[in-house]
Amino acid sequence: MKKEFHFYDLPKEKIYLRLKNSFRRKLFKEAQKRYTSFNKLSKVLDCCPHSLSNWNSGKYSIPGRIIFHLSYLLNKSFSLKEIEKNITSISTGRMTKKQGSVGKAISNLKFPIKISFKLSRIVANFIGDGSINLNYYFNTTYFNKEYKLIESLKENITTVFGKMDFNINQSKDEVYYINVPAIVGLILVTWFGNFYSKVARVPFEILKGETNWKKGFLQGIYDDEGTLDIKRGHLLIVSSSPYLIEDISKLLAWFEIRPRKIYAINYTTNVNRLNRVAYHLVIANRMSINRFAKNIGFLHPTKLEKLHKMTSESFKKDW
Repeated sequence: MKKEFHFYDLPKEKIYLRLKNSFRRKLFKEAQKRYTSFNKLSKVLDCCPHSLSNWNSGKYSIPGRIIFHLSYLLNKSFSLKEIEKNITSISTGRMTKKQGSVGKAISNLKFPIKISFKLSRIVANFIGDGSINLNYYFNTTYFNKEYKLIESLKENITTVFGKMDFNINQSKDEVYYINVPAIVGLILVTWFGNFYSKVARVPFEILKGETNWKKGFLQGIYDDEGTLDIKRGHLLIVSSSPYLIEDISKLLAWFEIRPRKIYAINYTTNVNRLNRVAYHLVIANRMSINRFAKNIGFLHPTKLEKLHKMTSESFKKDW
């Protein structure tokens, strides 16, 4: 079970880094000394001397593969752990023989990143109403009509990962969406696996982790996907992933919240008329709903208000 994440856990061919000035100069000076010149060093690193000079001066971000290779060549003097202490920013990118392409960076880094309530909420948000495209660029976006949840995600990501730029917009159908630097998506997928809706599940680290991590995930996923039916006194969550629903049921059991059995409903999509299956999990007894309100709750203001009504002494329903 991996409770923390380091920069060197990322695929080296997909990241770019900037280092503290004094450490960067020391790193390249030692490497140049070892191989007598930048021309000889560039052959060892399989790059051109001009690129090496730009990385040394701090003009451009340094590709991860170059950092890893330098650490290997210089051994204990510049270990990956020591390099991690001196990173000032990290981003995704790709490199060809002629040029590179670098995405938005995280600065004021938090490595090693540790699992927490806020990170668990972030994971749940991207499984629920988020999207991490598994292409080379790892485009990372979160959608929600409730702006408070957009602001919450932004604050949580900044706290967990570091300082970065976000782009928040609103679509024609009044859904807000926040574009997050792709390095966040790359870290999440590398650490916790595929977030694709049909195969998504609660990460093992959260499923078997601390109570507060479980709470963070449940609150995040119910904020996104939970539905409250006041007339019936039901709290429902639906997913196309049977694994996710099973895992959510296990997390609820930790808090002695006892939902009904999972049931599947077949349906046809409005677009393309495709056959699909949706997996439903319902919390219907009053004691469990009260426990949900006490231990999990909502950040979503409308859902929170409904939950307060359902757990009030004046609320009447044939339980």
